[in-house]
Amino acid sequence: MIRRIALAGAAGALAFSGLAATGMGTAGAATPTISVATSATINCNITAKVKLSPGLKNNWHAADHTSDPNADVVALPDTTFSAGGSVTVNAKSKSTSCTGSATDGTDTATIVSLKIVLGVGSAAIDAAPTNEPATCAGLLAGSGAGDTPATYNSLITFKASGAKLAPSNVNGSQIAPAGLGFGITGGTITGSLAGGNSTSQANVDGATVAAITQAPATSAAPTSAAPQCEASLKIKLGTHHKAKLKGPKGLKKIAIGPDVLSGSPSTICIKKATGSC
Repeated sequence: MIRRIALAGAAGALAFSGLAATGMGTAGAATPTISVATSATINCNITAKVKLSPGLKNNWHAADHTSDPNADVVALPDTTFSAGGSVTVNAKSKSTSCTGSATDGTDTATIVSLKIVLGVGSAAIDAAPTNEPATCAGLLAGSGAGDTPATYNSLITFKASGAKLAPSNVNGSQIAPAGLGFGITGGTITGSLAGGNSTSQANVDGATVAAITQAPATSAAPTSAAPQCEASLKIKLGTHHKAKLKGPKGLKKIAIGPDVLSGSPSTICIKKATGSC
């Protein structure tokens, strides 16, 4: 009798699992995915970590030191510290807060958070007479006459409620100075937000601001306070003064977050069919 009851219970369990598998049980409906949104407005505050390879280093220009009171410093020749060539930029961003949603006319995805992976699409070309790639001074290459700015490609993935939102790509965007950081604009959006537009404000950390605004070393201030970008001087005093250069360490990392002065966050805006950001 016990054996028969056990077998009957097993058969009932199998029947129930069969009903659930065919959608006749208690399991809920699958969350819909928006593959292509017809309308979207998304605003997020973000933080990011940027890696530069090779590290950026400014070169020593003798013409900038002709007024130095130390003749040995004046006599130092032009010296190249930058690696030259293109710089590989990789950045990973994540949101700290988000508002907005995307819809395909049937389902709506309310954005909870997003992640962005950014890399170089095409390298910048720093035209003559400067023609010095891979320097801190050339970090914004593309702003001078004849320069060609770098382009960047981004992959954006979303976490949402109500519906899932498929990833989007932004290809061919450009970076230009904006505030205490950079503005990222332009490019072509494909994927779930194809045809939309986006802008980002990336505020750099205080260490980066100090590094890229640091003045070249002098005999009066031989050691750079931010040695990532500028060379330092070694001056040996005596009957015959000697001056030597110690190369910069290289700017290899940039942190993106709140503005160092106002505390305003770094942001990204993405819109489709609702006007420009």
